[in-house]
Amino acid sequence: MSVLPSLLFKKRTDLVVLDYYIFHYYAEERVPDYEQSSVRAHALTPVVPAYAAFHDQAVRDKFNQALLKFIDEGRVPEVIQRYVDSDSSALQMK
Repeated sequence: MSVLPSLLFKKRTDLVVLDYYIFHYYAEERVPDYEQSSVRAHALTPVVPAYAAFHDQAVRDKFNQALLKFIDEGRVPEVIQRYVDSDSSALQMK
């Protein structure tokens, strides 16, 4: 999976089907002089929500409280930027 962006930029393939953020993570990591604007992304499947499951209700409630605080503080773009290493506001499907 990690070599797919490299194959695209080396013109060894014409198409890569990969999660949007995973693609950009590996492209930033493995493609010299990578720029997001050089790639056109297309949504091929509907967005699939992610879930976390807990056996312990108290742990679930504590997690939910911390997650809401994290979202309310506006820290989500910070995490995306950490893993994608770019302006997270530019990470929108085209």
